[in-house]
Amino acid sequence: MSTTDLTIHPAEDESETRRLFEIKQKFTRYKPPDRLNPTIYRLFIQQKFSQCKQKIKEILDDTPEMLCEYPLLLRGQIAREEGEISESVEWISKALKHNPRSPKVLFEMGKSHYLLGEHQRAIELFKLALEAQQKRNEEKGRGLLDWRLFYWQSLAVYHVYKSPERVKKSQDVMLACPKINSSADMVK
Repeated sequence: MSTTDLTIHPAEDESETRRLFEIKQKFTRYKPPDRLNPTIYRLFIQQKFSQCKQKIKEILDDTPEMLCEYPLLLRGQIAREEGEISESVEWISKALKHNPRSPKVLFEMGKSHYLLGEHQRAIELFKLALEAQQKRNEEKGRGLLDWRLFYWQSLAVYHVYKSPERVKKSQDVMLACPKINSSADMVK
């Protein structure tokens, strides 16, 4: 091996430095989208939907969509609150595309399909959400399943089946919920 093989050519070194600098610039211009999650959540629960939508738009303009699961999900929830159920499905679908096994996103998508009258699709989504929640609980060592999954699934089941079996099937779904009697919300 000659000594010329080990020398760094100034032109190559400069172009490599420039390339690395451009890559760094590309990634540092994105601000982490989750830094604004508390802000958009606060606006959402205060029902300041126009301000919340504006913040979400800013986040989506500044950040690649694949990093914006929560803003996309929240935008879908706002659309649903405003009665735009089809638009809600579109927004939540974008979030689901980036995290297809999220119990929260699957649950919210199921609710939107239920409200569209697509009860069979809603049941499928609630079942997927339940499976994803069970898997997540096993991984994290938790044992409690969200009763809301069972509640919404039982509503969808009620609308799919014919009388009188629909009441029985709906009750069966609710009774499958572990520790249903320990949820204060279910007692109301």
